[in-house]
Amino acid sequence: MGRTFTAGRPRDPGRDQAILAATRELLAERGYAGFSIEGVAAKAGTAKTTIYRRWQDKHDLLVAALNDHVPRYPEIAEADSLRGDLIAHASRLATLLNGFDGRLALGVTQARPDDAGIAEELERTTPSGARLPERVISRAVARGELPAPVDRGLFEEIVSSPLTLKMIRRQPIDDDYVAHVVDDIVLAAFRSSAGEA
Repeated sequence: MGRTFTAGRPRDPGRDQAILAATRELLAERGYAGFSIEGVAAKAGTAKTTIYRRWQDKHDLLVAALNDHVPRYPEIAEADSLRGDLIAHASRLATLLNGFDGRLALGVTQARPDDAGIAEELERTTPSGARLPERVISRAVARGELPAPVDRGLFEEIVSSPLTLKMIRRQPIDDDYVAHVVDDIVLAAFRSSAGEA
């Protein structure tokens, strides 16, 4: 006579969502260094064993929480000038940094030495605007705004630092500051990098 197996208790989607939300909140509040499975369990009102039945470790839980994080931002519209494109991307980053997602991103960036994949996951699920698409540069060259292509990674290097510093200092990042960074720093760096003095 064959053995009879009974199905275990089905997973509760509501419990999963509570755990994933608690994961994001804890990361935003305490950063990567202050993040723990124990802390998530306490915040979600569940047991550690419940979490470990669903996710193997801290990395898996963080990736799941970021994958579950639905972006709340519209796509960045293309502008008809290099400056317009740079302002649009820098403004998206400013909007993100001014809110919950800024604190979440800051917590994630602390994970880079230990787990660079976590930061990449956040950028994939919630595009910050810091990663400039190649088409922005190619369109600028085609319009004659840049004499030659430049390394689009310069944008992230230049824009992220001053905007993030403002966020850390709890200073709002307004439109005037975004324009200052683009006009006085980014455009100058792009033109210099493309060969203009």
